[in-house]
Amino acid sequence: MSDHPPRKSLTKREHIDLFIAQGGRCPICKQKLEAGQPRVEEHTPARALLLANGVLPEEVDGPKYRSIVHATPCAAKKTRGCEGESNKHSVADGDQHKVAKAARIARGGKTVRKPMPKVQRPMPQRHDPWGIEFKKRRETQP
Repeated sequence: MSDHPPRKSLTKREHIDLFIAQGGRCPICKQKLEAGQPRVEEHTPARALLLANGVLPEEVDGPKYRSIVHATPCAAKKTRGCEGESNKHSVADGDQHKVAKAARIARGGKTVRKPMPKVQRPMPQRHDPWGIEFKKRRETQP
């Protein structure tokens, strides 16, 4: 899915229009976007999913599929599917999971794995108390 064209940023005017259209609120947590808070422009749904479903890049990068959200925790929750804490949490509702699943389906549901490298190791030597050394010693003793 990396063969898509690079993302285009919104112009300042588009950013302001989008902010006003959202009513100055984050669409994920519904809290007000305050001045000075870090914000992020997010694609809703994920850009890779839109492009994979045949939406033109010009449409995807326009304000129709964009929203302005809090950088943390809202953007992290949307992308990773958790509160941005640890990957131990369920991530099935995050964009990363959805994009990876779409890529698996596009490949025919097959998981691509690299084969394990074959390492040549010497055969381990086993201590054999009743083997050749024992027989040699027994034959040399009177």
